[in-house]
Amino acid sequence: MANPVLAHQFDPERLEEVPPEAPIGPAMTVGGVARKTAGLLLLAFGTASMTWDAFEPTGRIPFWYWVALVGTIGLVVAIARKPWWARWLAPVYAAIEGALLGVISRHFDAIWGGVVGQAVVATMVTFVVMLTLYGTGIVRVGGRFRRFIIGATAGAFVFYLFAIGASVLFGSTDFFFSSAFALPISLFMVGLAAFNLLIDFDAIDRGVAAGEPAELEWASAFGLVVTLVWIYLELLRLLAILGGRD
Repeated sequence: MANPVLAHQFDPERLEEVPPEAPIGPAMTVGGVARKTAGLLLLAFGTASMTWDAFEPTGRIPFWYWVALVGTIGLVVAIARKPWWARWLAPVYAAIEGALLGVISRHFDAIWGGVVGQAVVATMVTFVVMLTLYGTGIVRVGGRFRRFIIGATAGAFVFYLFAIGASVLFGSTDFFFSSAFALPISLFMVGLAAFNLLIDFDAIDRGVAAGEPAELEWASAFGLVVTLVWIYLELLRLLAILGGRD
């Protein structure tokens, strides 16, 4: 399962008092965030390609996958608490997460051939659609909407931890793929992850408008990458569930 990102959004309201270690220099820009996001995605793609080629699907996920998964969750928490650390930690996260994506994607491809390419395309389409909805003002991000999405994401994180723990202890993923709850839960998670993109876009706009330091472009790029990874993995699971119902 995906490592959910609950607290990946940094809130500009928390950055009114710049910490002593914060650099002084150019201001944050949308273009800077876009370039850093592209770099992180390319890094993740590179390590994903390596583990895709190296991993032989045997029906079981290797133990190191779960160790690395815990590590990525730790990086998410660290950057959420200290956005200034994203400059150094975000590339580490992208490299590790890419390796995880290569393994899990290869695993899914071996069981449900073709779903990986479909999930990649669906993730790109989701990003474009949500960016269009946000950019045109069709969907506006207000305080109540923001609090609801962040709260729901926190609940999803707790659910993921419980479900992953159960699958590790009991060795069953039926709840994720075969139970009566699998499809509605997957649809809900896809929607929730997509709405998190709106929170990301809003955080970037607010950071740019507030003239936050360019160093925080790494935190914004990190947030986007985490959300895109979450969307991809949820779409991968949704397509697998739908494929299993044919």
